Amino acid sequence: MGDVLRETIEAARQDSATREMLREQCGISDLVSVFDERLNPADLLVKVKRYLASGNGSHGRESGVEQMTQLDWLDYCVREGLLIPDEWADRLIEARLRNTPDLNAMDPFLRP
Repeated sequence: MGDVLRETIEAARQDSATREMLREQCGISDLVSVFDERLNPADLLVKVKRYLASGNGSHGRESGVEQMTQLDWLDYCVREGLLIPDEWADRLIEARLRNTPDLNAMDPFLRP
């Protein structure tokens, strides 16, 4: 799973199609602040705020923590060995399976 996450994040940083896939299929956006209470589940907001308030580092952007997007938080969690939200993990796995042609050819249940 770690390799899948790292590869996906790297691709999203370089490729607009991957960023679009993350937004549409996984609900993880490079345009939405992880602090936006309207667009993030309450448990995610609590986790982010609690973790950052404890002084456990920053996400490495000069613009400051308040500018952290959902994609930034995913990247930060992966780099720091933190658990990502279950919902994101489920959607990332589903998207990876859906978007891997070899797997789709083998299993009709994975076809979109």
